[in-house]
Amino acid sequence: MSWYLFALLAFFLIGTQRFLYKVAAFHGLSPSRTTFSFMLTVALLSGLLYSLRPAPLTSPAWFGLLALVNSASFVSATLAHIRALRRISAAVVFPVIRLNIVLVLLFSTLVLSERLSQWQWLGVGLSVLAFVLFSGPGENDSGAGGPASGKAWAQVGLATVAGAVASISCKLAAETGNNLLAFIALSYACSTGFSWLAHVASPVEGDATAGRTSAAVWLGVGIGVLNLAGFYCYLRALSLGPLAIVASINGMHFVVAVVLSALLYRERPSGTVLTGIGVTGAALVLLKGF
Repeated sequence: MSWYLFALLAFFLIGTQRFLYKVAAFHGLSPSRTTFSFMLTVALLSGLLYSLRPAPLTSPAWFGLLALVNSASFVSATLAHIRALRRISAAVVFPVIRLNIVLVLLFSTLVLSERLSQWQWLGVGLSVLAFVLFSGPGENDSGAGGPASGKAWAQVGLATVAGAVASISCKLAAETGNNLLAFIALSYACSTGFSWLAHVASPVEGDATAGRTSAAVWLGVGIGVLNLAGFYCYLRALSLGPLAIVASINGMHFVVAVVLSALLYRERPSGTVLTGIGVTGAALVLLKGF
């Protein structure tokens, strides 16, 4: 499979995973409990898969550092993402957070010296335009029935920066590591620890009843299964293709979440959002390059 096909698979899988964040927020489930279950699921499954076909690691110290950075940034982004969705609608949160592609593009062109074709640059431009369309006027209604607070927007900012750091660390690991499952297992083992600390620090988040606890755990398991498949495809795409393009494709996965949120939670998309969905489709085609 080419890097483009792996990138498309990651686009759909991670987009569906992100929609489950909305499910957690909509039902008032604990973000920290859901995240811990999610991280633990990925760590256990990827560790099991790696143990079936183990392979020695090149530069284990560097590999471990990248896994640590990736896990810390990803947990931060995930928790901030879910918390922001409690006060701001999915049609705003997903596209604004994915503006971290601008930070990733700067790194890929200035540090990695990646070169894009004119069609791919046009695709990148359209992906940024899609973000703007999705976060336009009239789309910033609060999912909780009131105006979004400064704290909610601070969570959006944290998720944006942390997401960019996570993407960059993935690219470096995909290039320097010879076993993607090992990176996933090590990264999510660290993530499980970080998410447990977050859960201990905020044990009262969400409804603490037995039914809610069970729902949060099982939803986390579902998120974990989707993430493992999507993250593996994403790393494969990064190992074969350019960071700027693969990250741009993956960065638009929020469209899947927005569409599912509109269908299942009646977050009615405006004409601008529908235009953004069309622009996203055009960007996905152009980013392949010709």
